[in-house]
Amino acid sequence: MSNILVRPDFEPEHHNDVLEKHAPPRADLFEAARDILPFEIQAEPTCLHSFAATVCRTNEWAAWNGYTTPQTYVSLASEYEALHAQAALADMSWLTKYRISGPQAEEFLQKLVTRNVAALPVHRAARVFFCDMGGKIVGEGVLFRLEEEEYRLTVEGNHLDWLDATAEGFNCAVEDISGTLGCLALSGPQAVSIARQRFGDAVAALPAGHAVWAELHAAPVYISRTGSLGREGFEIWVDAEDAPVIWGSLLRHHKDLLRPAGLAACELRRLERGIARFGRDYFGAECAVDPEAARTPYELGAGAFVDLEKGPFNGRAALAKAKEKGAEWSLVALEVSGGEQANFAAVYCGDDRAGSATSTGWSPVLCANIALATIRTETLAADEGFNVHAEFPGEVAVRRARLPAKIARRPLF
Repeated sequence: MSNILVRPDFEPEHHNDVLEKHAPPRADLFEAARDILPFEIQAEPTCLHSFAATVCRTNEWAAWNGYTTPQTYVSLASEYEALHAQAALADMSWLTKYRISGPQAEEFLQKLVTRNVAALPVHRAARVFFCDMGGKIVGEGVLFRLEEEEYRLTVEGNHLDWLDATAEGFNCAVEDISGTLGCLALSGPQAVSIARQRFGDAVAALPAGHAVWAELHAAPVYISRTGSLGREGFEIWVDAEDAPVIWGSLLRHHKDLLRPAGLAACELRRLERGIARFGRDYFGAECAVDPEAARTPYELGAGAFVDLEKGPFNGRAALAKAKEKGAEWSLVALEVSGGEQANFAAVYCGDDRAGSATSTGWSPVLCANIALATIRTETLAADEGFNVHAEFPGEVAVRRARLPAKIARRPLF
């Protein structure tokens, strides 16, 4: 067993009616583009790849954050139902994970991220952004404080060069531990019950953003109340070599309540929760082709995660000006009228282009097309309503229509 997760004191010991009323979501709306052949995709397998493959009946895989992950295991409909009505287990090991440790780890992170790291207690987690000097987001993620001088930062994308450059001059170490650490997301209405049975009352009672050590089959696991699949969910962090044991044990002992969920169902659930995804709903300052396309936290509606009073950090001056000026663009959730699944991207305010939808999908539980979209902030106060130019694929021809849309509160469900 590797020492990535072993805690110092560890000693091993020897049907939802609503869903049934509506048609299931269409898998083709979430499938990856087919212009690249499967054998041409350059991606690494996660630590659960071989074991996930044994229950992946569809053999549909997606490349995500440099790793391969199942698109669907059995069907999008059944996995979506598990997330809403029972419980689902998803492989999130594709997340990029950095360990930051040393006497000046806190000082380094105070410079790197926009919120006050000094206020983060041990065994707590918080959403963080890190920006360039222009106040544009370079990346975002979840920061865990494991010990007084040790942290874990989980992100999407590769930001090691940026972290190393920012860490110069600080007495701390930044390590990419992505390949040594697995992550299993346990979510759904029955997730708390399963967590209580397998890990105890302390885990089941965890408040949001808290974490605790536990064990299963003599393997140490770090369990946090974090993730994008629902407030009732957990993330289980475990050494890569132990991840298959935990995965198999949970699915085997709770087979009547728990089923594996692929990327398509997880993405639809994320969309229902109104959570923006790096690299899909917005681009970081380092990867945006047009610098004007990079966003500030204020444009994502994430101003609460910027602490301008905590002291110097990257982008502080620019963010102070951006807050005073007001956001030019706003990330919003949309609910689109019409009872059919549709494809759309352009968002209009009256007859004028207002912005673009970046994540779209059909929500069976809401019986509506929903989306995350970036629109010009000035259009939020306009008298004209919003609409989208939608397409309805058919067997012979594609129908097109303009559908009314309204701003929805996040989370949508």
